[in-house]
Amino acid sequence: TLIGAISMDGSKLKPMIIVPNKRIKKINFEGYGENNVLIVSQESGFINSNIFSVWSNEIFFPEIQRKRSETGYTGMEIILLDGCTSHFGDFF
Repeated sequence: TLIGAISMDGSKLKPMIIVPNKRIKKINFEGYGENNVLIVSQESGFINSNIFSVWSNEIFFPEIQRKRSETGYTGMEIILLDGCTSHFGDFF
């Protein structure tokens, strides 16, 4: 499973790949490595609320803070999510 996000300014957030096997790091994801993708494992390989929280904490919220620092913007943000039940959690 892959989580990807694009900002309205055209910038891209670091993607996260969810795999069913912790040993996946030995597989070459052509062009992807630890510095440009977050790889997490979960038995089924699918996203759940806990993994979505990891993405939120490690990728989404830090990017919001970075953009706020860069631009001085202090207003609200909008995030568009589909109806996947893993998106329902403490943050959203």
